[in-house]
Amino acid sequence: MKRRESRFRENVIPCSNWAAVVQAFNELPKPTLRRHPEGDAYQTLWIFRGQKDHRWRLQPSIELAYPCQDWPEIEYKVLGEFQSKAPMHMDPASGFRQ
Repeated sequence: MKRRESRFRENVIPCSNWAAVVQAFNELPKPTLRRHPEGDAYQTLWIFRGQKDHRWRLQPSIELAYPCQDWPEIEYKVLGEFQSKAPMHMDPASGFRQ
């Protein structure tokens, strides 16, 4: 399998020790509370996922365990099954609409 080049090279901060990790995190912008145009409040946060080599593509564990699967097709089928069965577990008073 050919490895894809990371699209996030400009955001890679190599850290050789814990002090460097702490410093890098302290330099990130602080989380802020924002409001979506539709009125919902949300917080902007940073998410960190470290790997030994920044060129490695991020993959869920299940994709690493079963690399030959057609994951988009499987996700589509699972989503459809969830959506078809979810209403029977929901409270009609919640205002859920299909």
